[in-house]
Amino acid sequence: MSLDELIDIPTKNKIKTIVFDLGGVVFTSGTHLTLVKLVERYHIKDLNALNLFFKSEPDNEGGLLRLGHLSMDEFEAKFYSKFKIIEKDLQNLRMIWFSNYLPYFHILKILQILHENYRLIVFSGNIEERINFLDSRYNFLKLFHKSFFSYDYHYLKTDREFYYELLNHLHCKPSEALLIDDSSEIIDIAKSFGFHTLLFSYTEQFLKELLFYGIKIEL
Repeated sequence: MSLDELIDIPTKNKIKTIVFDLGGVVFTSGTHLTLVKLVERYHIKDLNALNLFFKSEPDNEGGLLRLGHLSMDEFEAKFYSKFKIIEKDLQNLRMIWFSNYLPYFHILKILQILHENYRLIVFSGNIEERINFLDSRYNFLKLFHKSFFSYDYHYLKTDREFYYELLNHLHCKPSEALLIDDSSEIIDIAKSFGFHTLLFSYTEQFLKELLFYGIKIEL
């Protein structure tokens, strides 16, 4: 069967807006590696408590940070206090954490190409200081036409209200938009709003699946 036969013809070439997650799509998922490094550096024994501290849940420190209800300074201070760490360099934790986010192979070039023909949107549960750090290092925000961050809207990616904010700025119907995320939970929520979706694993898989939407990238 040819590629054209595999493509849903009504869908082909009608995508107008592409919505990108950041961690796990544009950048590697740096939190997992960060937790490993913190365990090694500070000899933390309670791994469940450490995971929960960083997790994106509305009532814990990681969630409150992403919601914009905690500053990074406050988050760091709580981390040092909770895990009884003597070292008080408030820049240390964020540098360990933020520097573990690296762009996926060729992804910035792909965004440059897509930017010419599609409206590109960031839709991310994130941390203001981390976005500033990554943008200063990779200058990636210029590749997007609009950004939605959890800390600006005070919603997490699991909050349906966040998607209503996104819908107001698509400049198209959700059936004309493609949302890309590395979380199957987020993919399911997006589908319920009528988005086309793509579950991201790695760059080559991503480029191959874009073909099903009539989007071909020449690198």
